[in-house]
Amino acid sequence: MRWTKNLAVYLILLWAVGSCVKQPEYSVVPHIDLLDITFRKGNLQPTPPNPPTPDTLIFRLKFSDGDGDLGASSIDSGTFDSYSPWYYIYRQTDFNIKRGVDNTAPIPQGYTFINYYAKRKVPQFDTLPSLGCANWELLKDSQGKLKDTIYIRQNLRAYNINVDVYIKNSNGIYDKFDPATYFDLQGCAPNLFRATFPDLSKDRKSPLDGVITFRIQSYGFSYLFSTHTLKMDVTINDRAFHNSNTVEKKDFTLQQITR
Repeated sequence: MRWTKNLAVYLILLWAVGSCVKQPEYSVVPHIDLLDITFRKGNLQPTPPNPPTPDTLIFRLKFSDGDGDLGASSIDSGTFDSYSPWYYIYRQTDFNIKRGVDNTAPIPQGYTFINYYAKRKVPQFDTLPSLGCANWELLKDSQGKLKDTIYIRQNLRAYNINVDVYIKNSNGIYDKFDPATYFDLQGCAPNLFRATFPDLSKDRKSPLDGVITFRIQSYGFSYLFSTHTLKMDVTINDRAFHNSNTVEKKDFTLQQITR
């Protein structure tokens, strides 16, 4: 759809952490409870000179964690797990493959990005996934001109909040909405429902509990979901990559949670 090419996606994360008044004993695996999900409809046609405002989903989670390793830490900032997506380069003489940091980092001499041309023309890469939002990215220059289409892999460890969205079909079954397959390359937003919150304990290892409030914004939520019955599953993970329990809200519409 042409509409998806113009879709602008914004992600904003806010947080609020309750202070600990005692030293409770919690599992090192994070535990969460869903307090609420609310929706605020944006305005795509405001009165000039006011800018358009996006739709907003607001999530409030109560959490606890035994060793307090929640949130992206400053000591993790130089690791590959801090980056998403992963980019891949190869040496054309012997097809040695390396993982790069990002698409702007200098490439070692003799290497080049694994691109869609290589998938089509180089036998060693013919098993790569077909062209799509999940595994390919449009590489553009500073003027916005297309330079290349390069292979990527999504790094889910770059995020510590994940929301899965499901749409109830005519048979009463929930089908997962996957932005990586819904959007084309021009409007690509594979991580639309993933987010990262910062270090909540300042690298101190101690029990931690409180409330996280985060917002996901898009100009397309009303278009995508306003006529559907939805289910949303939410998880978080800590810096040791322990996944929390899953909390869900189901059988609701955006209208029912509008505030």
